[in-house]
Amino acid sequence: MNLTDILQSDNLVVDLDDAGLRDMQRQVLDQYGQDEQSMGDYLKKYDKALELARMDSSKVETKLKGGAKVMMPYIMEAAIDFNSRVVMEVLSRDDIVFADIKGPAGEEKEARARRVTEFANYEVEKSLWKRITDKEMMALPVVGTTYKKTWWDDVRGTLCTGLVMADEVIFSQEVDCFEDAPQVTHKLQISRNRIVSMERAELWDVDVDKLNKEKTEFEFCEVYFTYDLDDDGYAEPYIGMYCKELDALVRVVPNFELEDVTLNLQGEVVDIKPTAYLTQKQLIPDPEGSPMGLGFGILLHDMFHTINTNTRQMIDAGTLANMASNSGLIAHGVQPRGNQASQFQTGEVEMELGVFKQVQVAGGNSLRDSVMQFPFAGPNATLYQMMVHLEEAARRMTVAGQQVEANANEAASLYLARLQQALKAPNAMIWRVCEGFKSEFKAMFRLLFLHGDDKQYQYVVDEEASLREDFNPDDCDIAPTLNPSQGSDWERLARAEAVLQAAQGNPQMHNVRYAYEQYYKAMGVPDIDQLLPEPDPNAVDPMQQLQLQYAQMEAEFKDREMAVKEGKLALDQMKAVGEMRQQLASMQVDAEKADADRVKTLTEAMKNLAQIADMEEAKAMRTLEILNSGAANGRQVPTDQPGRNTPMAGGSNNPIVPQNPGMVPGPAGGRAT
Repeated sequence: MNLTDILQSDNLVVDLDDAGLRDMQRQVLDQYGQDEQSMGDYLKKYDKALELARMDSSKVETKLKGGAKVMMPYIMEAAIDFNSRVVMEVLSRDDIVFADIKGPAGEEKEARARRVTEFANYEVEKSLWKRITDKEMMALPVVGTTYKKTWWDDVRGTLCTGLVMADEVIFSQEVDCFEDAPQVTHKLQISRNRIVSMERAELWDVDVDKLNKEKTEFEFCEVYFTYDLDDDGYAEPYIGMYCKELDALVRVVPNFELEDVTLNLQGEVVDIKPTAYLTQKQLIPDPEGSPMGLGFGILLHDMFHTINTNTRQMIDAGTLANMASNSGLIAHGVQPRGNQASQFQTGEVEMELGVFKQVQVAGGNSLRDSVMQFPFAGPNATLYQMMVHLEEAARRMTVAGQQVEANANEAASLYLARLQQALKAPNAMIWRVCEGFKSEFKAMFRLLFLHGDDKQYQYVVDEEASLREDFNPDDCDIAPTLNPSQGSDWERLARAEAVLQAAQGNPQMHNVRYAYEQYYKAMGVPDIDQLLPEPDPNAVDPMQQLQLQYAQMEAEFKDREMAVKEGKLALDQMKAVGEMRQQLASMQVDAEKADADRVKTLTEAMKNLAQIADMEEAKAMRTLEILNSGAANGRQVPTDQPGRNTPMAGGSNNPIVPQNPGMVPGPAGGRAT
């Protein structure tokens, strides 16, 4: 058979000969046996983890009859905490997925994205995806690995999804990841009605009459394997349905489409991309590199087993301490049951709380010597402290949503930083879950592209559109609306509060209304439009208003700068004038001082001259008086200076005689010629 014949076949079981079908079945069963053996260790851990989660005490062994079988619910506490966070982050959204369309933006692209998003969310809601995912998020934190199966129901013509537990998927543990497994087997139980429905729809080649009539469900294996059916050296991917009741393959179909085949220039097959129906999710990757994830039930099984054991021992110790007076050993001869043959008690004695066990003793001892009470001291304090330490360690490991309290007067940005640091580990788990959702939605997208109905598509989106054109995988994809980088509700609220504080601190540079809107959304406040009035449509655009205000501020700044420069220039001029005036005033003061000095000097000189003149006049008057007096008496006129001779007549040495010979003193100090 060539690839064209293979792709056109509805069931290769009918088209293959017996030898070819037996060889295919032998290969499938041999590989299944090897895969099941490789998963043995993980399946043992898986069963123990589920026992802890279910808190099944039926298998708990106790050395004391009536002893405690309690199991602490830490695993379920971690599962509920993780589930509640995913439910609030993912499942509570109105839109689970959105369309991601490549290419330049435009009205047609936006309309196409809206149609794809609306129809994809419609199919997710119709397939009960939310309810199934809710169950999955309870199992994932316990066992660490879960699967989602997405398929197209040919009978009902609809998209289906279902939860598959980790022990129901068998594949080789030697591969690096689940997607690299050469064969994957999904073990499932199928009802008789479903088998009859598939046989009558001519999809399965099964003889219903050979099935056990007393059973209502039968074990099947859906196998995803590769087989070289066209003998070209390249094994193509197929899906086979194997019935254990009949030990036969009832259906084999190709797990690829023609567009999934890559050929070289010689027309040889280079690669075939199979369709993914099973998608895996992991909580914590295995540090040993196993393709299976680790859950809290597997990772902390021994710790929880120790906690449960210590708890039971402490409860039993307390019970024994309370009932010690009513429990113990009593001699058989003390019991009033008549004379029985006395034999010594040998071997183990099974103890029971609140009961005195009869034992054979020798001789006739007293009643006090024939009864022994249990000397129990009560629970051990050291054991209790150890149990508390283990509980705290377990809680730190399993609680995904660690609450971080805000400090008084602490900035929102600092609280956000501390919160993000505390939630790094749980955020990483949410990121892995989100990656699993992406693979799951891609599988849904491909099935809708291959099998979707245009009539139903147009009915849902209420437009004339082609489903295959809108869901073209070359430029369109669907992804979850969950953004793990935004963190939890606490982180979004703290981030929104920090942004609001920044907007309030500088309203000119921020849209304060939008900051309040995001803050209320993070708080989960409904009817935000009622709290925040709509802005005036005629109002100036905030950015334009901001630019205008900035331009005005810049112009005002320039005007002020120019005024400052002019004022400085005027001040410099005034300063120069002041300095000149100061210099002139100083010069004037100096000149006035010099004039005053000159006047003073002249005044003093004139005063001196006047004094000299007065003295000279007085001397002259005295001289005249003397002369007049001498002339009248005929005596010689004495000189003013003793020891000097009287000068000769007409001499110039006589100070009394004027220098001018023609001048003689006149009467009464006057002068006459």
